[in-house]
Amino acid sequence: MVLGLGYGELLVYLVVAAVVIGPKDLPKVARAAGRLTGQAASYVSTARSRMLTFAEETELTKLHQEMQESMHQLQAIRAELRSGVNLMNPGGP
Repeated sequence: MVLGLGYGELLVYLVVAAVVIGPKDLPKVARAAGRLTGQAASYVSTARSRMLTFAEETELTKLHQEMQESMHQLQAIRAELRSGVNLMNPGGP
């Protein structure tokens, strides 16, 4: 099945196109259709790639923010521990 068409239907369309367009212009039309199909596939591939890149960048940004928040929390805990150690041993090193 191609584009939701059965092979029999596709064959009928090709025969009708050959009769309507004529054997002289059929190769030109087929080349143009092939080129357009290739361009469409390229556009879809580029769009998909850009969306995946955007999603990855968004996810990395979110992960970076979470890591920054964790670092701030760890620094606050470290400061609390140091001040607690100093309170317990005021004359220490």
